[in-house]
Amino acid sequence: MNAVIIASSSFVQKLRMYSMIALGIGSAGMAVAALLDTGRFLQAYLIGYIYFAGITVVAMFFATLQFLVNAGWSALVRRIPEIFAGFLPIVLVGMIPIVADVWITHKLYHWADPHVYEPGPHFDEILALKRGYLNPIFFTIRLVLYAAIWFATYRLIIVNSFKQDESNTDYTPTRLNMKRSAPFVLLFALSLTFAGFDLVMSLDPHWFSTMFGVYFFAGNFVSTLSLIAIFVVVLRKQGLLKGVTDEHYHDIGKFMFAFTVFWTYITFSQYFLIWYGNLPEEALFFIARAHGNWQFLGYGLVFGHFIVPFVTLLTQNNKRNPKVLVMVGSWILFMHFIDLAFIILPNFSPTLHLGWQDMVSWLMFAGLFFFTVARQLQTRSIVAINDPYLKESLELVS
Repeated sequence: MNAVIIASSSFVQKLRMYSMIALGIGSAGMAVAALLDTGRFLQAYLIGYIYFAGITVVAMFFATLQFLVNAGWSALVRRIPEIFAGFLPIVLVGMIPIVADVWITHKLYHWADPHVYEPGPHFDEILALKRGYLNPIFFTIRLVLYAAIWFATYRLIIVNSFKQDESNTDYTPTRLNMKRSAPFVLLFALSLTFAGFDLVMSLDPHWFSTMFGVYFFAGNFVSTLSLIAIFVVVLRKQGLLKGVTDEHYHDIGKFMFAFTVFWTYITFSQYFLIWYGNLPEEALFFIARAHGNWQFLGYGLVFGHFIVPFVTLLTQNNKRNPKVLVMVGSWILFMHFIDLAFIILPNFSPTLHLGWQDMVSWLMFAGLFFFTVARQLQTRSIVAINDPYLKESLELVS
C-alpha cells in the first residue's frame, strides 16, 4: 500500500460543520458563564480542558507505545490517535487561563492565595508546610516542563511517524521512533502523573493520594481507546479503512474491556486503602463526596463506568461488533465526563451542582478538538501507508 488515504470531503465537511456548531454554542455559553461568575466559569473550563487535554496526551502515549513494543496489529489504526495529537497546540495554549488563576484570581487553587501563608484569619498551617511545592512560580515551571515534554513527544515521535509516509523503502523514521519511544513513555508517565497532581488533586491541597496519578491515567486511557474505536468504526463505514476487520475491532475492544477493569481496580483500591487507613487528611476526599447528593454521582460511576461496559464487552461477539463498540465507547466518554465532574466540582460546593456551564465548556472544547481533527484528516493520510508493519496489520487474524 503506497497511496495516501485522505478522508472524504463529505465526511470532513460534516465533522467540521458539527464541530463549528458545538464551538459556537460552547463559546457563547462560556462567555455568559464568565460574565455571571468567574469562579464557576473557571471550574467548568477546567473540566472541559482536562477532558480533551487528557485524550490528546494519552493518544500520543498510545501511538508511542506501539513503537515501543513493535506492535503489528495496530499499524492500520495507529494514525487515528496520531491525528488526535494534532490538538496539542490548543492544549498548550489552554494552560494560560489556569496559570492566570494561580497568579491573579485564585478561584481554583486557593493555595495560590498569599493570604493563607500570612498570620491572620486566613492562615493555613498545613499549606504553609507545602509551600515549597505549592507556589505559583514552581507550579508554572512544572506546567512549562509538562508542555515541553508533550511538545517534544509530538515533534519527535508523531511528526516523525508522518514522515514515514514519504518513503516505502527508507524506514529510518520508524526505526528512530522505536529508539526514542522508551524514554518518551517514561517521560509521559511522569508528566501525566504530576499533571494530575497539580491540575486536579491540588484543588484540595489538604488531601493527597499516591494512587491518584494512576487513577487519572486509567480514566483518560479508557476514554481515548473509546474515541479511537468510534473513529475506526466510522471511517471504515465511510470506506476509508477498508483493511480494518473484525480482528481489529476485537483487539480494540479487548483494550477497552481491560482498562475498564483496570480503572475500576485502581478506583476501588484507592477507596479501600483510604477507608481502611481512616486517616482524617486522606478521608476528606470521600467524605465530601458522600454528602450533598454527590454520592449519587459516585453510585452512577460504579454502575456506568464499570458495570455497563464490563458486562457489554465481556463477550467476544460484542467486542467484534462495530455498533456495540460505538455505543459502549460513547457511553464511556460520557461517564468520563461524570468522573471528572465527581473529582473536580465537590472541591467548590458541598452540594451537587453539575450545571449548564460544565456542558457548554465540554461543547466548546469538543468543537475545538473535532475541528482540529477535521483539519488533520484533510492533510494527513489516515493510514500509515509505508509503515513496515502495515502488511502484518492487514493480514491480522485471531
